[in-house]
Amino acid sequence: STAMFRPYRKDHSQEGVIPMHAKSVREEQIPFRSRKKSLLLLLSLVALFGFSFAFTSTARPLRRNLQSFAKSLSKSDPPVISTFYNTMSDSGHIWPTPIFMHIDPLIQWKQAWREAGWEPRVLTMEDAMKHPDFQYYSSSLSQIRNIKKGSYAYMCFMKWLAMAAAGEGGFMSDNDVFPLGGMELRFGVDLPNFGAFTVYQGHVPALLSGRASEWNRVAKEVLDEAIAHIDMKSYSDMLALRDLYHKNKASYIKDFRMTEFPYKEKDVINCELAKTKIAAHLSNPASNRALKSGVIAREDMSSRGKMGIEMMDQIKEQCNTDAP
Repeated sequence: STAMFRPYRKDHSQEGVIPMHAKSVREEQIPFRSRKKSLLLLLSLVALFGFSFAFTSTARPLRRNLQSFAKSLSKSDPPVISTFYNTMSDSGHIWPTPIFMHIDPLIQWKQAWREAGWEPRVLTMEDAMKHPDFQYYSSSLSQIRNIKKGSYAYMCFMKWLAMAAAGEGGFMSDNDVFPLGGMELRFGVDLPNFGAFTVYQGHVPALLSGRASEWNRVAKEVLDEAIAHIDMKSYSDMLALRDLYHKNKASYIKDFRMTEFPYKEKDVINCELAKTKIAAHLSNPASNRALKSGVIAREDMSSRGKMGIEMMDQIKEQCNTDAP
């Protein structure tokens, strides 16, 4: 609540009163109101002089601070959404990062999130390798049959190390996740669930959020859970999240505010879903289900990025909204 203050007024009722024995005849002839006004004027001049002296020594720093504050109000930084891009081959060779590639494979994902008001950030193996426990987890996970260096399963675990090593917390999504109307910009600063680690598609790690300490904790728990299943023929970070939750339901928060293709039928948007859900996960399984139900055509499946951009354009046209 806004505090209320009463304006402070100095009591000048006794100012200008001079003892009778000190008054001269000339002073006695000066009306009391005139003496009071003169004294007030003198005090005002003294105060003005003092303020001017103080302002001279502090004006520049004060002006800089005010300008900086005004700038921060007029142009605040957009919230960040991170993703992880596979930059390692099966042989362990590090490929160029997307910003150095001739054709950016994440261009549609970036476009979609920028149009929604977010700043996309791409993390790579270079970020994962900055984690202090990278060598331990990389060698340990590689002992699981399907998690060889450079494999898809291996990279799914590396994204956890990359995000934890970034040290900032926040949101992370797969690059086939596109924002919808429920993805409010304030979530980027005021994280949902007070920053507690949250998975927005059950135990599917397609969209995740948490403060930095939560990312550190859950990343370690997920990778440790995978190492505990070292004798299995096949394992994944999704299974690790599932098993982790079965052991301890307080390990993270399960949310279900995502959807897949928000369509009623082909090219007809379900506006209620588009406005209330926070994101659409256009995964391979989701694409197959959408194809089977007639929501998308087979030729659409050539690029999920293009499908995501087309979906967002249709939402704007059909749901009376200018932004996700």
